Amino acid sequence: MIANFNTLIIWLAMPAIVALAAWSGYSFKKRSQQNDSQNSRFALEYLDNDMSRIATTDVLTQLPNRNAFKQQLEAGIRRCKRLNSSLAVAFIDLDDFKPINDDYGHHTGDEVLQMVAQRLNTAVRHCDLVGRIGGDEFLALIEDIKSNQDVVTIVERIIDSLRQPFYVNNHELQVSASVGIAIYPRDGNLDRLLIAADSAMYHAKSAGKNQFRFYDEEMELASDRLLEMQRDLKLALERNEFELYFQPKIDSKTNLLAGVEALLRWEHPSKGWISPSIFIHAAERFGMMNQINHWVVEESCRTLHRLRSKGIHLQISINLSTQQFRNTDLVNNVLQILKRFELPNSCLMFEVREVNGLASQEPFNARLEEFHNAGIDVAMDHFGIGDSSISALRKLKISQLKLDQSITNKITKDKKSYNIADALIRFAHALELSIIAQGVETEAERQALTELNCDQLQGHLFGRPVPESRLPQLVKQISAMQ
Repeated sequence: MIANFNTLIIWLAMPAIVALAAWSGYSFKKRSQQNDSQNSRFALEYLDNDMSRIATTDVLTQLPNRNAFKQQLEAGIRRCKRLNSSLAVAFIDLDDFKPINDDYGHHTGDEVLQMVAQRLNTAVRHCDLVGRIGGDEFLALIEDIKSNQDVVTIVERIIDSLRQPFYVNNHELQVSASVGIAIYPRDGNLDRLLIAADSAMYHAKSAGKNQFRFYDEEMELASDRLLEMQRDLKLALERNEFELYFQPKIDSKTNLLAGVEALLRWEHPSKGWISPSIFIHAAERFGMMNQINHWVVEESCRTLHRLRSKGIHLQISINLSTQQFRNTDLVNNVLQILKRFELPNSCLMFEVREVNGLASQEPFNARLEEFHNAGIDVAMDHFGIGDSSISALRKLKISQLKLDQSITNKITKDKKSYNIADALIRFAHALELSIIAQGVETEAERQALTELNCDQLQGHLFGRPVPESRLPQLVKQISAMQ
C-alpha cells in the first residue's frame, strides 16, 4: 500500500519533475554558454594585454622600450604642467660595451645588459622609470625634482651601481656609463628633451666617459640642429624628397652587367644635397631607419617593375643597418612588397656591414636564415677591414663578400696589398662565396682584380651612380661595350 502510494505520488509529480529537469538543463546550458563567453572574453583580454606588453617591453631586459618610455614621459610632462613641477630625463650610454660582445660573445653581452637593467632599476627611486631604447642605451625618467641636486643624487647612484664588476660565465667584466641629463620644462618639450639629454650624454662621453653632464647653452646649438634634422627627415618621407641612384656592378669575366646597387640620396628643398653620412647617422639615432628602409625597398621594387616592362632584368642590392636586423618583421615585409610588384625574390640582394652583423650574432643570424630560406641573397659589405673571423663567416648564411675599397685602391701600389687582396679572394672562394671589389677607379685595378679571379667589380671606372631615368641608357652603354 505504501509502495503504491509512493508510486502514485511520483506519477502525479512527474510533469513537474520533467519541467524542473528541462529548466535545470536549460539553466546549466545557459550558464555554460555564459561561462564559455566569459572565458573567451577573458582569453581575448589576456591576449590583448599580452600583445600590448610585448609591444611596449624590451624583450631582452623586460624594461619599457622606446615607445613605452615616450608614453610615460608624455604623461609625466602632463603632470608637471598640472602641478607646476619639473622632471628630468637621463640618457645612459654604456662605455666601451662593444668589446664585451666581440671578445666574449653575444650571449655574454646579453647577460651583462640584463644585469645592467637590474642595477639601474635598483639605483632609481620607486617613482622613477628606467627603459631600454636599443643596444647599450637606456633612459631614466626622474620625476618630482626640486633642484639639480635631486637629479645628481640619483644619477650618481646610477653611475656607482655599475662600478662593481659583472661576473658572467667565469669572466669578470667592467662596465661604466656616460649620462646626459635634460630638465623639463627648462630644456624644452618632449622631442627637444630627448635630444638635449642625448647631446649632453655625448659631451659626457667625449669628456672622458664614466661621468654625467647637464644640458646647457653650449650644447643648445647642436641640439637645435639635431631637432631640425629630425623634423626634416620626417618631412622628407612625407614629401617624397628621397631619391635612389644606382651604380652598376660588372662581371669581371664577361664584362656584362651583374646588377646595380641602390644608393639613397636626399636633396633638401632649401639646403640642397645632404650627405648620406650625415642623415643616415641621424636617422639611426632617431629610430627612423625602419621607415626609410621600407621606402628604399618599395622604391627599388617599383624601379624593377618598370624596368621589366622595358625588357630589362636586373638584381638590385640594398644596404641595411644594424637597426633593421633587429626588426623581426623585416623579411616578411620585404616578401610582401616583392609579391605586390609581382617580382621574384632573387631580384633583390641586401648588404650589411660585417662589424654590425658579427657584434650581434643571434638576431643577425636569425635574419640571415630567413633571407636564405626566402631565396634572397645577402652580401657582407666592407669585407677585409672588420673584426670577422674565419669560423664566424663560415657559419653565416651569406652569398657574397664585398672587398673594401681601401684594399682595392692599394692593389696596384704595393705587393703587400696585392697579396692581401689575393688571400681574401681565395678565402671567399674557399667558403663558396662570390666576391665583389668596390671602389674600382682605374684600368690597372680592373686588370689586377680580374687576374686574381675577383667575381664582380664596382666603381667609377664602370659608371657613377645615376637616377632611375638614366638607368636604361647606362644598361645599353655597358651592353654596347661587349
